[in-house]
Amino acid sequence: MDARQQIKEKHEKAVVERFVQFLAQSRNENWHVIQNHGDPPDGLLKRNGKHLWVEIVGVYLNSDEAHEEWSAVTPGEERHYHTPTPLIPRDMDQRVFEEAEKKMRNEKYAALRDLYGPGVLICCERDPLFDSSMGLEFILEKFRMSSEYLHDLNKNVFQEIYLLEQNDEFHKLFPLQ
Repeated sequence: MDARQQIKEKHEKAVVERFVQFLAQSRNENWHVIQNHGDPPDGLLKRNGKHLWVEIVGVYLNSDEAHEEWSAVTPGEERHYHTPTPLIPRDMDQRVFEEAEKKMRNEKYAALRDLYGPGVLICCERDPLFDSSMGLEFILEKFRMSSEYLHDLNKNVFQEIYLLEQNDEFHKLFPLQ
């Protein structure tokens, strides 16, 4: 396994562990991690004989920003610096939505749904300039306006989709009540 893959697995493990803490704090549900890496799922949880699988996706404004972040944390990689682009608050809502769509369209998750039931998708917001005071409302509105479309596309693969901000806050994006 190369250095970048090791870093990626450590990141996914940390996100799964943080999600377990979030469920304990927000719902008083004590899930236990029984598998903390795979492809897919990135995590498998168990509680009272039930399983919950977790898939994680990093959301960047563009691949250049992703390359910069991963090169900064991967030992032995030459450091890459992205080309600055103008920040438009609505860009992140589109990127989160596109990543969720891609995951919903991916047929490999149907097997996990059939085995364990619907899973959870965690979209990790990775833009260093993201401002939740503005950007989060755009993201929530995008998911609200597309609710019927997402339910049809999802085919019961994901029971919930969350946005995880870099400050470790989870925001439920799907389904919205």
